[in-house]
Amino acid sequence: MNQFSVMAISAEALIGAEVVEGGAAEKYRVNLPGIGTAILKNDNESLNGAWVEKNTSELAALVGIPAAIYELAELPGEIKAIISPSYLRPGHYEQSGKMLLNQHFGQKNYSYTVNTVFTTIDANDISFPEGYIPFEPITNAAELMAGYLIFDYWVDNIDRHYENWGIQVNLVTGRKELLPSYDHGLSLGFLLFDEECIGLSPANHVQNQSSAFLGGRGRSLSMNEMLTNIVVTKPQVAKAWMERIARIEQNTIVDLFDRIPDGWVSDEKKLFAINLLDFNRLQLITLMNSS
Repeated sequence: MNQFSVMAISAEALIGAEVVEGGAAEKYRVNLPGIGTAILKNDNESLNGAWVEKNTSELAALVGIPAAIYELAELPGEIKAIISPSYLRPGHYEQSGKMLLNQHFGQKNYSYTVNTVFTTIDANDISFPEGYIPFEPITNAAELMAGYLIFDYWVDNIDRHYENWGIQVNLVTGRKELLPSYDHGLSLGFLLFDEECIGLSPANHVQNQSSAFLGGRGRSLSMNEMLTNIVVTKPQVAKAWMERIARIEQNTIVDLFDRIPDGWVSDEKKLFAINLLDFNRLQLITLMNSS
């Protein structure tokens, strides 16, 4: 099994790097030969999570979720990092989900729920990402967004707040297009320390996970409640996305994790992540078969 390649970033390539605000890790906008504009994230000070971004982007591809591309990189001094080429095309500008929600409902005049996200996407005539080919019964961007959220459940992405999704807008025509899924850095039990992964069952972990979405009276929805919301709101669409995840076999997941180079993830985190994906996949299969 070929391991993921690691891109060597020279000191010269970092000259003129622009700091990008937001998030826990250091982020820079850089221009790299053969890649162009990209976001470079230095995760060495936040538990070395580059492997999470890389693997979730690969998992998204298995499901058919359009996602930002992530590549492992190493900076001078053997500093681990992750590189993500820009998904923003020339002649376009980006709008976050927060901006869209504020425009649609009025600033602070809404609750961040699964339904407000779907409603906002539907109301703004948002198209699929360029190059995305939908499958039945997916017919619009809100139904693709449902796929993003079910994928979040599978990979345990607890960080789909309203600035972790958005659109790009054509400067000339005004055409709006859903962005690929991005920023999955808090997935796969990433916040757990190695010693916490030992003996922790995925069931107990998932039971305590809160999503970024709200329910009644401003209460945070659990990941399980978020999933239930999607199934109730878009049952056929939810079932179609769950079927895609259900078809991914366990040995495919193990092979994917075996491609992580030595030194990028501990054995404890790796094993826990594999077991977590398997547990969540079985939960989706159970829900799919009962609906």
